[in-house]
Amino acid sequence: MNVSSSITPITGERLADIRLNLQWNNIDWKIVEKHVNSMQTRITKAVKKTVALRLKGLQNA
Repeated sequence: MNVSSSITPITGERLADIRLNLQWNNIDWKIVEKHVNSMQTRITKAVKKTVALRLKGLQNA
């Protein structure tokens, strides 16, 4: 039996959709939010550093 084409008799939802829905609902959003905030901080620092290096390069030119 192919999971992606299996249909539950009650709702008609595909089993793969039900699994995805369960996975989505079980995500720990606090952890995700912390990770995203950390990544945003790293990106901001990298951009600021890059801009500072470019300015320094222009000053020395």
